[in-house]
Parts: sequence; structure tokens; C-alpha cells
Amino acid sequence: MPLKVLVVDDHADTLDLLTRVLERWGHFHVIAHSTAEAQKMATGLRFDVLLCDYQLGDGTCDVLGDLRNRIPHSRCGNHWAR
Repeated sequence: MPLKVLVVDDHADTLDLLTRVLERWGHFHVIAHSTAEAQKMATGLRFDVLLCDYQLGDGTCDVLGDLRNRIPHSRCGNHWAR
């Protein structure tokens, strides 16, 4: 079943890769280039998954806390590339 994914990142190469992977897997995705842009997008849409760069240029991904407050059944996980 396709998921609705909000991708938040300020690096074009990362966004390109994630976009291609999500499209190949058949998921609907929306891209935000900043925390502020992600918060605006999350206001009008509901997402199943949030993929967020932990070190955005405009600060940490505060949108995660905002979404968790609005969706009580959500879970948060941090996965680091090594």
C-alpha cells in the first residue's frame, strides 16, 4: 500500500535520491526544503512517514515535535547513517 511521505532536507542530492527511491517504490511524497516549509505543508496534509534531515540549515527538524503533538499514536525513531 502506498504511503504518504513528507521529505524534509536542504541538500539537492539527497532529495533527488529519496525522490527516485520513493517513486520506484510507488509512494506519494512531498518535499520541503526547510523546517518552516515542512510545518506549512504538514498543516494541510496528513502523512504516514516523515523523513527529516536532523541537521537542517534552518535548525533542527522542529516539525517532528509538532507532528507528534497532533498525531498521538505516532512513533519517533532516529536512524543514523554510519
